[in-house]
Amino acid sequence: MILSKMQNIKKATDEFLSRWYSNNPIKSTEGYWYIEDIYSQNILNNNVGERIISCYWNNDVLLIFSGKDCSLNSIIVCGNYYGKLLGNVSIGDNLIDVHKIYNFEFYADTLYLMHKDEYDEVIGAEIMTNYLSDYSDLILDQIILAIGIYSEQENG
Repeated sequence: MILSKMQNIKKATDEFLSRWYSNNPIKSTEGYWYIEDIYSQNILNNNVGERIISCYWNNDVLLIFSGKDCSLNSIIVCGNYYGKLLGNVSIGDNLIDVHKIYNFEFYADTLYLMHKDEYDEVIGAEIMTNYLSDYSDLILDQIILAIGIYSEQENG
């Protein structure tokens, strides 16, 4: 019963990622930067809009700039990106191995890293895995697909 539920979660995740990528108009940015500059309107906030600049590299790195001064707001890495977060967490890592070093806080389909000795302090990074669920040692193949790092700036 538990294994069947976990397989359904993974299937839902695969479908979610497939839909997200299919809605993304970028087919390939291999070998060059693709820059998308948009101005979004917010009808709930007196039509005050926000400029968002998205910069893609090799379908593996996404930089997002926003706010009045278009400062760097977030960095998202995935795919063939080979760098390491905090020197020891990378794309393709199994959460069982990462859990030996870090605890996780799960919120809104995303895992946030926490140092083992600090249960209230979340590290400023989020992890997306091939399951839209909290960490479980029952899931032996929960693999990191993307890592996002976000600034604490206020846009406005």
